[in-house]
Amino acid sequence: MANIATNYLGRPTRIGLDSDWSKISVGAGHCLALKKGGTLWAWGQNDHGQVGVGTTNSPTGPAQVDGELDWRAISAGAFNSYALKKDGSIWGWGADPISGGSRDDLEPNRLNSGRDWAAIAAGDFHLLALRTDGTIWIRGQNAGIVAPGFVKGSTAEFVEVGSDTNWAEIYSGSGYFFARQRDGSWWASGTNNRIQFGFSPISAALKSEPSGLSLEPWAIASGNSTTLLLAQDGSLWSWGIRLGVPAHDPRFEKLIRFANSVRARVNRGQVLFPERAEPSDSKPYRVWMLPDSMRRQLQADASTTWPRRK
Repeated sequence: MANIATNYLGRPTRIGLDSDWSKISVGAGHCLALKKGGTLWAWGQNDHGQVGVGTTNSPTGPAQVDGELDWRAISAGAFNSYALKKDGSIWGWGADPISGGSRDDLEPNRLNSGRDWAAIAAGDFHLLALRTDGTIWIRGQNAGIVAPGFVKGSTAEFVEVGSDTNWAEIYSGSGYFFARQRDGSWWASGTNNRIQFGFSPISAALKSEPSGLSLEPWAIASGNSTTLLLAQDGSLWSWGIRLGVPAHDPRFEKLIRFANSVRARVNRGQVLFPERAEPSDSKPYRVWMLPDSMRRQLQADASTTWPRRK
């Protein structure tokens, strides 16, 4: 167990020797990556075919998903994967997000007949997609949680989220999403049970449709129940479940206590999973600040790229 802990908490390890990677996306136990030439690669946990190589064998290093050279965007769900081709078509594989994993696709399959998609963002069991006309669409098992004002339950087909046609960016969490409009304003929809929208109380646990946020980030990232925001002044902030703190699920309490007791007997009182409180931040919690040189470049880029919210 000591070796496992050391590997988990150790320094970053380079994967291979290639230096032409352009994008990366991580699921619950697998990883997707794009190269500059348009090839798609994946590795890691593959019990549902989420790696997309035609089998359920789990490659320990990057394996090419197919021989195509026309991939341009990727997004990994918990146990499935999605990718966007240069022709605007969306493809998916792994655990079916509609049935909850009862059917697995071991290779990429096209999801729809359209070729006008601009961006994709996968949650655990839903897929958010942005069309070239500026509209947002959603499909999947928990679509009714992410966009309850427009979807009831699950849907195998894409359903439009609202009627706005000026969306520019989308970011999905497990049961919520953030989106930016072309005027620079940011919006959120879905569940707020872990205060992942950055405001309290959590009694406002469900936002039925996208609601505006009073923030002006440079970049935003949404995970399971944690949100990260890079502000235009170069500071990095987090809210929702405190970054670096493992989620506490009551279903695992007995298992954790049992593992701790065994671990304590064998290793002189050392515990396997230290039980501790799980802080959730209702206001942004400052994590880090960029160096001055990078901050100046960030502010310069922001002033010429995004309009500020009015």
